[in-house]
Amino acid sequence: MFEHFHIDYAKEGWRATNFRDELPQMTQWLSCQEKVTMFKTYLKDYHRTEVEREQEEQDALESETHPGHHIKAQMSFFFAPFEGVS
Repeated sequence: MFEHFHIDYAKEGWRATNFRDELPQMTQWLSCQEKVTMFKTYLKDYHRTEVEREQEEQDALESETHPGHHIKAQMSFFFAPFEGVS
């Protein structure tokens, strides 16, 4: 498995060079790829935590304005009338 990653990254790194003095270029390319990946992970985690925080704030606001509303919404399917029954 790790050999496969090595081969892929070596090939992509080689293609990113100008084929002269390739080792420093490949090293810099790999370093940039790691930084981009870490930044993408940071953004994904930051966005998830922001969305969760906003949802918690919205839930808190709704529970303050409509206490017990979430319980009624969850239980509404128990009390729905049957369709087709007279």
